[in-house]
Amino acid sequence: MPEINVATKAAMLALYAECDYSALRLTQLFDVSQTSVRRIIKEARERGFNPTRRPLRIEDKYLEPKPRTGGTKKNPATYP
Repeated sequence: MPEINVATKAAMLALYAECDYSALRLTQLFDVSQTSVRRIIKEARERGFNPTRRPLRIEDKYLEPKPRTGGTKKNPATYP
């Protein structure tokens, strides 16, 4: 699944907070799964997003992708 860009995530949060759009409505508008919409909103809230705060604030830290997990890649040049 392609990653959803930051501008799209910001638009989703704005419509969710200001216009009270549901996950289903956001899914229809942006052609992403409801699971993705709910995850974006949940992660933004965990990072400090408050949809009832006025003036509405959508900060970069609410939308940045999580660091990927996993081990470091081995450099084949260092192994015989």
